[in-house]
Amino acid sequence: WRRDTDAAVREAVGVNPSTLARASHAVPVGLRNLGNTCYVNAAIQCVFAIPSFRARVLALDPADDPSVADAAGAPRGGGGDPPAGADEPAPAASRDVARASATPGDDEDDKTKDDKNATAALRSLFASMVAGDRAVADPRRFADALSLETAAQQDGQEFLKLLLAYLDAVAARSRGVAGRETDANARESAESVCTGKLASVAEPFRGGYAYVTTCDRCGRASEASSREVDFYELELNVVSACGAQNIPTDCGQSVNGAPKAGRDAESDDLSGAGLGKPKQKSRDDAAPVFGLRDALGEFLAVERLEGDNRYACAHCGILTDATRAVRLRRLPRYLAFQLKRFVFDFETFERRKRADAFQFPNETRLGHLVEAEATRAGDVAGTKSGGTKSG
Repeated sequence: WRRDTDAAVREAVGVNPSTLARASHAVPVGLRNLGNTCYVNAAIQCVFAIPSFRARVLALDPADDPSVADAAGAPRGGGGDPPAGADEPAPAASRDVARASATPGDDEDDKTKDDKNATAALRSLFASMVAGDRAVADPRRFADALSLETAAQQDGQEFLKLLLAYLDAVAARSRGVAGRETDANARESAESVCTGKLASVAEPFRGGYAYVTTCDRCGRASEASSREVDFYELELNVVSACGAQNIPTDCGQSVNGAPKAGRDAESDDLSGAGLGKPKQKSRDDAAPVFGLRDALGEFLAVERLEGDNRYACAHCGILTDATRAVRLRRLPRYLAFQLKRFVFDFETFERRKRADAFQFPNETRLGHLVEAEATRAGDVAGTKSGGTKSG
């Protein structure tokens, strides 16, 4: 028998509605956990907090959702001309008239389509988070539309990338574009960013980098070094990849080709440019705490290609010593960092999660880490500056 009277009452008549009420629309809304869907809720809360992204999602047309095209058996918009005699997509008013004159069986089909329409479900969820009267919103419809397994824990960053790609596909269909728009169309004006009228939903999260390999002998960068790769997050270590937390960030190498003076130097490339303060001591003052500044330093550190790992330079025609590093080409408006907390344990042969502390600075400036256009041209041409080979 149950002693908890309140629990017994809730079981009999349900929860008191007054306890579910939202105190104020100025107070953010929580999201109900459907089991192991904290990764979904975290991703949604992050992007919902961006006004321009929120406006762009609310402006999407649910009729452009892939589920609608799948049910119709043909893509909407996209490339190519419509078949002869094909009608233009009906406006919202016409679709309402057609729905009103439909048979009862058609209503059931429409309900099935709506259940699979993730765009409509996300718009509805965002609307309830903006203007709903409940303190907690329920993402069940959205999860069901995506056929998410709510009992399985997934990677939040991977989910965010898939969600952005999904919404980009919906936005592209509304524009009648089969593929990704050109760079000129993708980069919208500052006004369009503020109003949420972006050509691409994912564009504010998309940056670019290149893997640059530079020959020590001729100073030329490889042909592949000019190829820019899109990214939606930077994957960073939570502990030093060199085997310890309290060692120099670059493992004795350099960041973007510039030699560093050491961990204690306040004027190095990262701390001097505002990336963050040096490692802070932990509470027991036993060791510094690895953080964003350190992880970015390792991510951008220059790797030496020597000995058996020498580089085959196409210009020199021989194997030569070289350097290789990641060079940032473009930073997105909203930069996401993914901490690689899951590692493979070679002792147990299982994946495990690292619980190490990680330091985030309150503010960070990364513009100085983006490689200038002139520097790229110098790398390709093999120019030298200040007696030091480019790269």
